[in-house]
Amino acid sequence: FMKIDKVLAVFLIFGLVASFVVAYERYGIEKEFKSVQIMADYQDFYNMSRDSDMEIVEYLKKMKEGGISSAAISEETIQSMQISPLFHIGTRMEGMNLIIQGDTKDLEFIKRGLETTLKESRKIEWKGQDTLIIYGLPEDYIYTNSNIMDFRGNKEALAKTWEGLRLETLGLGFSEEKINQILDAGMVPLLRPVYSHEYQDAHKSIDRYFSYIRKLPQEYKQSANVILCAGDEFLGYDEPEYMYEKLKEHGMVLGLIESNVKGKNLKAKGQISLTKAAHYQAIKVFTTWDYIQKRYDYEIPRHHKGEEIANTFYRAIIDRNIRLIYLKPYLFPEGRYVTNPQAYIDTVSNLQNRLYKHNIVIGSQIVPMRNWEVNPVKKIPVLWAIVAGLLILLENLLPIRKKGLYVLLALGGIVATVPFALGIATDTLSPIWALLGTIVVASLSSAYVLGTGRKLFDRRKAGSTLQGLLIGIKTLIIAVFAGVAGALFEVTLLSNSKYLLDIITFKGVKFSQLMPILIVGLLYMAYFGVGKIKEAGEQRLRFDDTWRLLNKNIKIWQVLLLGLFGIVVIIFMARSGNTSDVKPGTLELLMRNFMEHHFIARPRTKSIFLGFPAVILFIYLAKQHKMEILYPVLAIAVAIGQSNIQNTFSHIRTPMYLSVGRVGGELVISVFVGTILVWIFSRILRMRKRKLKQERNADV
Repeated sequence: FMKIDKVLAVFLIFGLVASFVVAYERYGIEKEFKSVQIMADYQDFYNMSRDSDMEIVEYLKKMKEGGISSAAISEETIQSMQISPLFHIGTRMEGMNLIIQGDTKDLEFIKRGLETTLKESRKIEWKGQDTLIIYGLPEDYIYTNSNIMDFRGNKEALAKTWEGLRLETLGLGFSEEKINQILDAGMVPLLRPVYSHEYQDAHKSIDRYFSYIRKLPQEYKQSANVILCAGDEFLGYDEPEYMYEKLKEHGMVLGLIESNVKGKNLKAKGQISLTKAAHYQAIKVFTTWDYIQKRYDYEIPRHHKGEEIANTFYRAIIDRNIRLIYLKPYLFPEGRYVTNPQAYIDTVSNLQNRLYKHNIVIGSQIVPMRNWEVNPVKKIPVLWAIVAGLLILLENLLPIRKKGLYVLLALGGIVATVPFALGIATDTLSPIWALLGTIVVASLSSAYVLGTGRKLFDRRKAGSTLQGLLIGIKTLIIAVFAGVAGALFEVTLLSNSKYLLDIITFKGVKFSQLMPILIVGLLYMAYFGVGKIKEAGEQRLRFDDTWRLLNKNIKIWQVLLLGLFGIVVIIFMARSGNTSDVKPGTLELLMRNFMEHHFIARPRTKSIFLGFPAVILFIYLAKQHKMEILYPVLAIAVAIGQSNIQNTFSHIRTPMYLSVGRVGGELVISVFVGTILVWIFSRILRMRKRKLKQERNADV
């Protein structure tokens, strides 16, 4: 019933073949990216160890035995030294000058640290062996604004409160004692620089950092291969080429820390330019945010001993290509540290057992993903395929002559081809075409379902419940296969290191979910009409259809049903994506985790309970020629399910095998759910039939 012009179909198939080639290339790159490292935060675990009966070295040794192979320390600053029990200094301001008192060794460390990297030198002199004076400049001052109030609470003035010198926040170098404690525990020290391009010389700061790397024992250098910034600037971002040469010389890669909004990286100055200069030799890092630390006891069954934290780490690794877990101490609900090292060892054991099925290994060294970008010329067949798919949709809505279709195909294809053939603005155009591709593919697979339903409706051969069920399952399988194949269009258009590292994210997800619903609404009016079902052979969108829809008398129960369905759709839409504020309940969370443990990837709720089963039920009811009132509602549900396939692949950072596995799991579960729905509706139809028969007999 669905019209597909042969010429347009050829372009569509050609585009699919080209996208399969690119997808295979990407799969080969992802296949190599299988090592993960767990890294402890030295300072946080040091603080925690003081609440336990173990020294920090003993504690780190226990964690090392459990698979936590490295510990991160940040570069020291005057501020950090003041609050660390390993140093003994105090500061005060005298006019414009900073007075530091303490052990001679600590003061020498501060003096040397400032003098080796400052762009503009400061006068620093000794006053005895225990006092250091740093003569500040006006631009060094740090202050806060505060309001001065009278006794009635009225604001009288705005005053500046001087806090100290900006020099107190600059990186000075790394504590040898901390490094040695980590080495004594058998762990790899991961050194995090603190850098300010405004005050520090890039070359000098870079050289000092790598001098510490060179001092590490040879057996640890290869594993200490990730650099994480500890401030809001990347070390050496203002000298990216020099920094890249040093990274390459020492076999190191950049670490991009994911923010608490999944799919985004923390924004540090110079992050993008430096990552580009390093040819995208970077990995994604997941840190244990404070709200995750509190998930140790989730206060629901089987989630009392850090299981939900392990779940969080697991999702980050397999879903978002995280390759370094930045571990911080767990907290009980009342705020106490979880001091038992076995709790952290159990997390690693839990993770490794689950990661085996993905061939991912927790180890001591991380190998970054190869830099990759699809040649723009390889994208051209996909562009023509998207144009052809759009015209197939148009052909199924409006009466267009073949000549007109071919003219539009030529014009659209040429307009799409020229920029990609010349390499002009391809980074800007690729996501636009990818968005159009997701809409077109979801609409085409939905059109196939609607067309099959209309074809069965016109035959008027009800058949058995089993026959209707099997045809529904077959239709669903074909639609899902077509959706997955078409999803490779956006894989081809967007697969490159910038998307895989979340430096750029695909921003069209919500729009790509909404538009197929609107298009399927038009397709439904073209295939079935509004209100009364169209006669066979009237497959066109006519003005009468729209006019009839606008003038249709709506019953109260229909408004209530539509409102209920609308609420369901809004919830499903709100729950999609990574930044949803709608949180799952306890029962759903348990169900999610169950599926996560038993499927290669957790199936999405809106597919297994709405979008995919709707295909089976729609086909069954159309074949039975019954309950036409539900057809438009089911058509919308079908569109949601098909757009969800595209949504799954729109998370470009997610490995392709995982997206395919997720859709496969959704298909399996939805067949079971759809079978139950068909059985329920078959009982309803039998009851209605029996009731009508009884009423006729009573009339006789």
